[in-house]
Amino acid sequence: MYALASTDELTGVFNRRRLLEMAEGVRRMADDGNACVALLDLDYFKQVNDTCGHLAGDQVIRVACKTIIQHCREGDVVGRYGGEELLVCLPNSTLEHGMGVAERIREALAANTIFHDDHAIPVTAGIGVAAWREGETLSQWLRRADDALYEAKRSGRNRCVAAA
Repeated sequence: MYALASTDELTGVFNRRRLLEMAEGVRRMADDGNACVALLDLDYFKQVNDTCGHLAGDQVIRVACKTIIQHCREGDVVGRYGGEELLVCLPNSTLEHGMGVAERIREALAANTIFHDDHAIPVTAGIGVAAWREGETLSQWLRRADDALYEAKRSGRNRCVAAA
């Protein structure tokens, strides 16, 4: 019963509520400052839903989650942050490591093409990465990742940007 209440039904990754609890745990354990979050937004997702239908959009999200999990370590936390946004929490990670993970995820997503009802759907994502700063709250940390994600989208999508 608990697993059902803490996972996203579509993808099997953590749902937003449980994800934020886990992210707060990662933040609290980052006493040495080594933790990162990577916030991903699937590019042109609304267009996929509008053009190919919601079943195709669901397939894109499932494939994205599976791809992300394949590029994470045991102990990393993956969850659905909302809609087409996914969050990866990387404990014991420097910004350099977090950017490397994000880039590998981005490349792996871009290597996927999903076929749904005669539609070829490319999968790309913008990713904002933020290393935790001492004294920072979870919401401040996630805001910096979101700002970096916005910059990734603004500057052409399908790219990783480190938070300032």
